[in-house]
Amino acid sequence: MPKPLSLNEEKLKRLALKARADKKAFAQIYKVLLEKVYGYFYYRVKQKETAEDLTQECFFKILKNLKRYEKQEVSFSAWVFTIARHTLIDYLRQKKEEASLETERKRGGRKDDESEKVVDRNLLENALRNLKEDYREVLYLRFFADLSLKETARVMKKTENAVKLLQFRAIKALKKELEKDEGREKS
Repeated sequence: MPKPLSLNEEKLKRLALKARADKKAFAQIYKVLLEKVYGYFYYRVKQKETAEDLTQECFFKILKNLKRYEKQEVSFSAWVFTIARHTLIDYLRQKKEEASLETERKRGGRKDDESEKVVDRNLLENALRNLKEDYREVLYLRFFADLSLKETARVMKKTENAVKLLQFRAIKALKKELEKDEGREKS
């Protein structure tokens, strides 16, 4: 995956408006957001090829709908993750895979004892898998995709206060799951 560029939201907005007519500007947007969008899909579907396909579909939709993006409405990142979220929902509906707790548990996480970092990552992934769908989503958008409260609220179609509460509850639930996993590891 190409190394992502770093652009602030204001520069990204200007680039998005320019990308309507300039393919090079869209290529920059792609480089900036590719890793975060791919990560969003990968953490949800846990399959590299599917995540790549969904990322490709998402960027196609972004390109196709750039003319609809209005600078004043919302941050460009929030707009992109709204498209990503809808792409994921469409995929899950098409495959009739409700991201239920049971489906997530059946997929399971691969344990790899080669390093402590890998074990910690697996513990985190397992704990996230056991959280409610909204909890996983708010944690991913806030901490992995690095969206602001306002942007996360826009993507999830909730108020900022609802997102704050959801994030608080999600962190509390994640801590509880990690403590459970830690207890299982010691036994």
